[in-house]
Amino acid sequence: MDMGISFYKAKYYSNGDDITAFDGNYDHIALGFPVTRWWGASLGLRPFSEVGYDITTTSVYEGSYEDIETRFTGSGGISQVYLNNSFQPFRGLSLGFSFSYLTGSIDQTETSYLLPAGYYDVYTTNSYYLRNIYIGFGLLYSLHLKNDMLSLGITYHPEKELFSTYSHEVFVNATEEDYYLEVESKRADRFCLPSSLEAGLAYHFSSRLKLAADYGIQHWEGNTSLINVLEMTDKSYYHFGLEWSPNPKNHWTYFQGMDFRLGGYIEKGYMLIRDNQINEYGLTLGMGIPSSDRKSRVNLSLELGKMGTTKDGLVNEYYAGLSLDFIMHSNWFVKRKYN
Repeated sequence: MDMGISFYKAKYYSNGDDITAFDGNYDHIALGFPVTRWWGASLGLRPFSEVGYDITTTSVYEGSYEDIETRFTGSGGISQVYLNNSFQPFRGLSLGFSFSYLTGSIDQTETSYLLPAGYYDVYTTNSYYLRNIYIGFGLLYSLHLKNDMLSLGITYHPEKELFSTYSHEVFVNATEEDYYLEVESKRADRFCLPSSLEAGLAYHFSSRLKLAADYGIQHWEGNTSLINVLEMTDKSYYHFGLEWSPNPKNHWTYFQGMDFRLGGYIEKGYMLIRDNQINEYGLTLGMGIPSSDRKSRVNLSLELGKMGTTKDGLVNEYYAGLSLDFIMHSNWFVKRKYN
């Protein structure tokens, strides 16, 4: 069984102002088990995506000299229940298939203020409800080189349209009276998850040192955005890391059984705001701590990163995250024999 939780602290900077925010959530809950000697599976639950944004724009009201300030906020996310399968037709080759169900909601609020604020305000709220089946494919080939091992992996997810409905409300807060202008519920516009392709390479030096790197791309361009001021472009990313174990085969010395990890990432994001692509980069540090009986393990990781830009009135986000991962091994599927 594998369970993970994380905590984040972020600081946002824009036009000389800054705010601080805290967040925490579960990362995953998973159970892995063998089906046959050549077939393994895992069942789990994890967040698939999270929504959290706050964007403000100012424009001139058509036909007048009055300014309108529009604020876009969003919250919610999608959860994923999945069943992953790995098949090993022969030594060194593993084929993977992932079957999952996605469900969740996204709440978007658009607030327009005719300045000075409070004179005439319009609140538009859209709540989107999304769901569908999602599949993925994978391949892993490992080549044994005496004491070392070289591994190559590829994963692919085809484009998938989500079934979506939404409720729509428009509320007007005027000087003389408040009233609902429009309320409706209907099927939402077409919204798709993009196709994605990822390839990775890893080299194991006699089980003590592991080096890994991967590259991925997601085809978001042309997709429908739920945010009016947001365009979408293709996302690409580079991840790299290393893991060092003093002596993983030594079960008697506590330090010898630990793992130490260092990693980094560079991501060109899918969000395009005012012709600025929202990019992200960061560094991760981690360690794996075994239990005294070596049947369980605790993984700790620290993440430091930056996302965004202050160009054109946008926001820079600096964040730090702490993740805890608990892995417990137990022989649940062993048939015991007694003489």
